Amino acid sequence: MSKTTIREDKNCLNCNFPNVEYRFCPKCGQENIDNHQTFGGIVFHFFEDLTHYDSGFFKTIKYLLFNPAKLTKEYLAGKRKQYVAPIKLYFFISFITFLIPSILPPIDGKEIVKEEKTYHKSPDIKSDFKKKEGISVLGSTRYRNVKHLDSIENSLPANKRMPELQYWFTKHIITLSETESKEEVMKQFETSFYANLPKAIFIYLPIFGFWLWIFHNKKKWYFFEHAIFTFHYFSFLLLSLTLSISVLERFLELIPNENFKMFLSDTNGLLTCSWIIVYFYLAHKRMYQESKVISFIKSSFLLFLNIIFILSIMALLALYSLFTIH
Repeated sequence: MSKTTIREDKNCLNCNFPNVEYRFCPKCGQENIDNHQTFGGIVFHFFEDLTHYDSGFFKTIKYLLFNPAKLTKEYLAGKRKQYVAPIKLYFFISFITFLIPSILPPIDGKEIVKEEKTYHKSPDIKSDFKKKEGISVLGSTRYRNVKHLDSIENSLPANKRMPELQYWFTKHIITLSETESKEEVMKQFETSFYANLPKAIFIYLPIFGFWLWIFHNKKKWYFFEHAIFTFHYFSFLLLSLTLSISVLERFLELIPNENFKMFLSDTNGLLTCSWIIVYFYLAHKRMYQESKVISFIKSSFLLFLNIIFILSIMALLALYSLFTIH
């Protein structure tokens, strides 16, 4: 409890609720304390609020990562004050997913910097290589530049030319290769992809909830309950992938032994993917309280459908990220 002095005036400064009898306003919850506080009072308030927030936040994260469906069941049971709300949790983790890759050094950063320096020191070699080898995109034909691409396309019969989308894609890749190194293109692609990943997943959330609604009793379960389950599962998914890919993989890059590093990286990927799948089976069983067999069958169908749709979304996102590179 705060040690700051309660105001003698009982009207709430925030909402003007009259006659606040206790420390906190019953209407808006603001603490009815004197505005003129000492520096020590401000520091005390800061740590008090931080400790209160962290206790609920870390409890939420613990359940989210290691106790499938616990948060969803607690929220639907009305126990909401002690946890971070599902939508706030999802947006917070989405922000972290975007932020961490931008503040941490890139994986294999040393090699990229080294290659970029080499490229800038000897542009003629790079240019000569392009002229001799050319660029191959989605096929065996190698194109030296856009002019070469157009000359080949114009020499072909109309029925053997590239579809318009493939031509635009090929032309875009060749144009990029003329001004950027491969490493620079990949860096821009990764930045764009990870920046738009939370948005793409957010767009997919209603589709995931729709599949849950399709596979379960409409009278027993409302779409709202499926939505809460969806927000919690995708919060877990984003956080797990962020910790595994954006954080742990970067620490593994510090290991000098390449074989041991590769072993740990493969193990990390296998464990992360396995836990994501097992987590969904456990969460589904605990959430919907069906028999093991029925829950397993439904979970399997749901995983299959969602993997197809998610891979489609990721493919579209990859194309979009590539197209937005300039």
